[in-house]
Amino acid sequence: MSIATTLQALGRQAGYSIELDDLNAVLGLSWRATAVPDETDPGVWPAFGHDAFLIPAGRLFGMIIREVHPPEAARGISSLPEFTQHFDASYRPLVERALDHNQAVLAWQGWPGDKGMSWGVITSTCDTGVGLKGVTIGPDDEGFPELAVPLCSPPVQLYVVESITPTQPDPDELLEATVAHAAAVLDNRLEESFGILTGQAAYSFWMERLADAIGDGGGANGFLSQARPLVESVAASHWLGLKFLNRHRARLGEHEPVAIALLTSLCQETIRWLTEAASCLPVPDGPGAKDALAQVSEAFDRAREAASRTHEALCSEV
Repeated sequence: MSIATTLQALGRQAGYSIELDDLNAVLGLSWRATAVPDETDPGVWPAFGHDAFLIPAGRLFGMIIREVHPPEAARGISSLPEFTQHFDASYRPLVERALDHNQAVLAWQGWPGDKGMSWGVITSTCDTGVGLKGVTIGPDDEGFPELAVPLCSPPVQLYVVESITPTQPDPDELLEATVAHAAAVLDNRLEESFGILTGQAAYSFWMERLADAIGDGGGANGFLSQARPLVESVAASHWLGLKFLNRHRARLGEHEPVAIALLTSLCQETIRWLTEAASCLPVPDGPGAKDALAQVSEAFDRAREAASRTHEALCSEV
């Protein structure tokens, strides 16, 4: 469950509708490939850094959102044995204070089962787990699930939604913010704060991991086994980007800005090359495996070139 579906549900609860592709676009999620060097499972890489542009994106839709701690403070803390104690001392009081004021608390990680890497909303305290419970919201949910579940570990990242004033942003303002965030993603500007690689840097890392997998005779580093969900997730995000761009193109007509054409080309090329890569994955053992891996590497390189080319062109537009 992404932060976009979570924000959409908060808007719905406040009485207004937000297009999911608008949220994905302005959050920068529709334009990025992602790699996380410190995370060994490539299948979860797309879950990182959803909050890079959360505060300005939320503001466009009338949500005043405050970070509980800066993103760089969350890097690597979940593996520390003292994290639970630190959470109880430093962050739990802030969560409880927000709940006392009927403010939504956005939380990343800590959810049970296969939702462990999801974003969700803490709704109340409880006597089980880490003493907090809440809900995660999927794209098919029409509202908040009725049953809140206890978190099984402290969340790694927290934000408080201090207020919501139902707002639909000016389309030009939304597009301007989206293009700026797309340029930042393609320029790999999230690495220092979030520990993730984006744009051409992410594709380069994918290719390094692919080369390592080929070298170790089948992917002992785990990349081959999880590359397909990674690739399909990035392609799906770019499909949402196309939906967003097509709606704006229809609105603007002949006055379409260059940035829309550039991002449209990026999405189309990314979808093309990553679909081709996915068709070759997972790579089976056998005489055709070497050729299939070469095709995957070539597709990654073409997607990297598209990201690099789009970044260079956008620099003159932002």
